[in-house]
Amino acid sequence: MEGDIGNMIRVLIITGPFAGSFFKMGLCYMKRREAKHVLDEINRDYTICNNLPPRYSDLITESIAEAKTFEFRWSILLLIPSFIFITRAAYLTAYNYIVNGVQQRYMFNDLPNPFRPLEERFNSPYFEFIVAYTGLSGIMYILQFMGYEGLMAISMSHACVKMRLFCAALEDACRTEDPKTRMRYIDAVRQTFEIWMSLISSASIMEMCICMYYVTQGFGFDARYVSYSLAIVLYMFTLCHYAGKIKNMAADVPTLIYSCGWEKIYDKSVRNIIVFMIARWQFPVNMTIFNVMDFDMELFVFIVKTAYSFFTLLINNK
Repeated sequence: MEGDIGNMIRVLIITGPFAGSFFKMGLCYMKRREAKHVLDEINRDYTICNNLPPRYSDLITESIAEAKTFEFRWSILLLIPSFIFITRAAYLTAYNYIVNGVQQRYMFNDLPNPFRPLEERFNSPYFEFIVAYTGLSGIMYILQFMGYEGLMAISMSHACVKMRLFCAALEDACRTEDPKTRMRYIDAVRQTFEIWMSLISSASIMEMCICMYYVTQGFGFDARYVSYSLAIVLYMFTLCHYAGKIKNMAADVPTLIYSCGWEKIYDKSVRNIIVFMIARWQFPVNMTIFNVMDFDMELFVFIVKTAYSFFTLLINNK
């Protein structure tokens, strides 16, 4: 019975993100217009800043460098837990063949054939088929999460860049565009990704809970699922961090507006506009999920606490 529970937990841990990859394919198609608008907006800002003073291009250059650094670290975060499954199976198979002289095979993820005895899962051609299938699934898993979540984080980060560009334009007493487009861009990012944000907010609770249960409740130490558990925590931390940057940057905008040099302008109408702009930015700007809850670091803390609460509930009722 305990072995069946362990197998079920292993399948659930892997199946969740795998099913999420297919769900994201549908989301990408359903939200293709919103996603194109977000990408067009980013490209338009880059194009405009090429013809503006160096301070604007410096902001864009800094943003691009940050995006490249994020993509590199994000790729490493995804590759490590994925390749642990592959390297473990390859190492154990090679070690048994070369050192022990035992022809024992290991799968990336142990998937028995439901129509045959358990010990026949390593026989050909089922073994080769499962290895190829899980290998291709892992590649799709990496590419899906590298691309979709990468776009999600970079889009959120660019919202902060747009606010900084706006403040810089105000400081130079010229506008590159209507400031309302900043809000429209944030709304476009929210509409593009809010379905996925709502799904991962609940799914990550389940994934964290069952990973902790599997690692700590006597199923044996497994480096694959330990790294997988850490990857889930870092995954949610990264996305919530980038969403929280929008909130923090928006909170700094009134101070940046106040420091734009308005005291050197004696036109009363301009000063009145500055007052209204500062007042408008007093309202919090957040990445929200269906206008119900904010997607930020507070949500990350809530997810971790909730996952741990479910975990303690499971072990107390074991």
